[in-house]
This record gives sequence, C-alpha cells and structure tokens, in this order.
Amino acid sequence: MAFLIHNAFATIAVSALTASIVFVTSSPIHAQKQATTVFALAKRTPLVLHVRVTDRRESGGTLRISFTTLEALRGTPSVALELEELGAHHCGAACHGLEVGSRLILFAAERDGQFHVRGGSRGLLHESDERLALVRKLVAEPAPAALIRLVTDALDSEDSRIAEDAALALPTLPELERMKDDDRVRLERAVETELRAPSTRLFGLLTASTRVSPKFAARAAWSLWLEPQRESWHSVAKCILIEEVPVQVTTESVDFTSLDVAGRRRTAVLFQGVRSEAHGGPLLRRLASDIDAGVRAEAVAALLLRGTDPGAVAPDTRRAADAIVERERGTRYRAIRQKPRR
Repeated sequence: MAFLIHNAFATIAVSALTASIVFVTSSPIHAQKQATTVFALAKRTPLVLHVRVTDRRESGGTLRISFTTLEALRGTPSVALELEELGAHHCGAACHGLEVGSRLILFAAERDGQFHVRGGSRGLLHESDERLALVRKLVAEPAPAALIRLVTDALDSEDSRIAEDAALALPTLPELERMKDDDRVRLERAVETELRAPSTRLFGLLTASTRVSPKFAARAAWSLWLEPQRESWHSVAKCILIEEVPVQVTTESVDFTSLDVAGRRRTAVLFQGVRSEAHGGPLLRRLASDIDAGVRAEAVAALLLRGTDPGAVAPDTRRAADAIVERERGTRYRAIRQKPRR
C-alpha cells in the first residue's frame, strides 16, 4: 500500500530515533543526521531491503514509485513496495530523482498495513558495492568491539555518505571507551586532519574523542575556542570543555602562561555563565588581576555571573565588568521576556 511521505512524517521518524540515541549535540541538523546514519538505521529498522525501481508515475500532483525486492537484508515485507509523495519538490521529499531501474537500499517498516521509509530521503540509499557490503555487516549485528572497528574503518571511506555517517555514529556506540589503541590513534589523526579544514565530520569525531581520549578532545576544543575565526565551532568547543570532559582535564589541557591577551580574554569568556566554582574558579581569580584591563573585566564578570565575590577590584574594572554582566544577562533572558501588549 502507498504511503504519503511529507514533512510531518519525516520529522516524527527522526525525532523517534533521536530520542533513543545518547549523544552531545549543539545543532538540530547534527541531531537529525546522527539519528539517520546508515549505522543507526541499520540497527533499528525492521526492514532493510535491496530494491530496484520498477515504476514511476506522476499524476494529479502526486509521485508514485514502485519497487521490487532484489535481496531482503533484514525482514520480509508483507505489503506492496510502493511510496507516494507530493509531486512538487519540498522539504522532506524522498523519491524525487528516482528513475525506473534505480537500485537502492531501503530502510523501512510496516505500520497499519502501509509501507514506510525511515529517515526520509536518508532512508533511501543509492546502492554501491561498498554500501551493500557495509549494510550486510551491520544487519548481522556485530559485537560492540567489532562494530567499533567497522565504524572506525568507515572513517577512511571515499564515499562521503559513509565517511560522514561513520563520524556521526562513532560517539553513539556502546563500549566506545574500550576502543583499541590503534583505532584510537586513527580517530585522533582524523580529528587533527579535520582541525586543519573543519567539515561536518569534526562534530562527531570530537564528540567520540571525549569518550576515548578526554585530554586530546580538550586540547582540540581549546584550539577551536581560542581562534576567533572558528566562531561557528565555538559552541561545540565550549560544550566539550565545560560539560563533557572533567574540570581538571579542561584546565590542564592548555598552557595559560603562553596565551596572549586575546587568548586570556577568550579563556575568561569561556567560564562566563558557569555557576560551579570548580569550573575555572582559581583561574578566573588569577585573570582578575591580569595586566590587561579587558582580561580583568571579563574575568571579574565571569565571577559575578556565577554569584561569586571577586574581592577587591579597581573601580574602572568593576564598572566594565558590571557592563558585561548586564549585557550577558540581557542576552540570556531577552528571549523569554514578554512582549508588551499593543
């Protein structure tokens, strides 16, 4: 039976998968992709089918695609393999671009007598020998150690979908902390490569590193945080340094004595809004007496924002710090302030 694919279904499918995966994320896009990697879909989808498109029909603004099974990699379908969606291109469209003869790997399920693709367009994977071989291994449900090796191997794939999915899947794997030393070295090399020219893979690789090599992950996160031109990665770096690695690891993973004024200032900013005295408290007090006025103001502001008495502070430093506090609090709560009624 046909199933009308539209935005609402794609959103529901992704959300259900996302809820069952433990991961660190700072972006809804990362969350959606992490929930629909080849590795996640192969693990949780009841029907995994190697298929060929046998018919394509467009009528009345509706596109219908029919498939025939070439190989049932997991499960046996009991309904007609037919998908239906709006004929116009739209967000969540899965079947556009499919032609008669196209061969794919479908991640699907049956519900209420209908055929559903999991993960929207990401659940229709165009075939290749490498993709088929990988999915066959995944549906065999390898043990945790074997799965870690399989995903690590996939990081080096020339297939961009496999390589990106492997990076996103790695931090979700069970028993990742037991990764073998040679695989850990490969992970660290992959992170170092990405740091030179960050791509979407860096998010998953860094997140995995927090479980495997916390000190390495912290050093990598500091390198991102201290570079203003890496602003798009600052939220990920801050999450790692403040939430994902132990406090001691964060403070021991950078040589503060070698930092220039901009670096010391960025360090003070990192701890603004962190309420725990354990997170950078002694460091902030040291920075509060820095030779640079801007560094002093940012450090005192960080202490004030966590409700800590900064001690004796020069009047000009306190005024500058109070201005930072007012700005930060205004930014933090502006979104929840009620708008005046007209």
